[in-house]
Amino acid sequence: MEQATLTFYKDIATVLISLSALGLTIWNGYMSRMHNKMSQRPILSSQRTYTTNDPSYKIINCGNGIAVIDKTYYYLNGKEVSLQEFLRSYAKYITSKGGGDKSTCQTADDGTILRVDSEIALFKSILPNNTSLQISLELEKKYAVKIEYSSIYGEKFEYISSSLIRKPHFDKF
Repeated sequence: MEQATLTFYKDIATVLISLSALGLTIWNGYMSRMHNKMSQRPILSSQRTYTTNDPSYKIINCGNGIAVIDKTYYYLNGKEVSLQEFLRSYAKYITSKGGGDKSTCQTADDGTILRVDSEIALFKSILPNNTSLQISLELEKKYAVKIEYSSIYGEKFEYISSSLIRKPHFDKF
């Protein structure tokens, strides 16, 4: 009987050790996944240049992971508009300020992939001498974009280019 009891306790100990090892393996896998999500997070930022006669407004992925553009919203004077209306208004505005034919407004299309340290120049204008700072500041007040993007792990983020369309955080409460 002692041999049967001893074997029974050995079997229970073996099962407990196996279950503990399985639990630790699952926990380690979960923690590795969480670490990878945090370390491979895309972060969109903007860079504005006003110093030359060709000011630009660029969106840059300065995070450690790939950003996949899900949806881009365009705003004119704080109101959401279609891409066509946005581009038409931008071209008309730059032309009215003496901008050249080489002024561009690039779009961040749905499904666009921004690799780490890559960029999209949303606005690039050819302007008359000594007007770039003033016109660039006016552009920033008038035109804005909101970009919804995700990481390769499916986490959702958003980038908003202007305080005109930002909602205060306390609106949620």
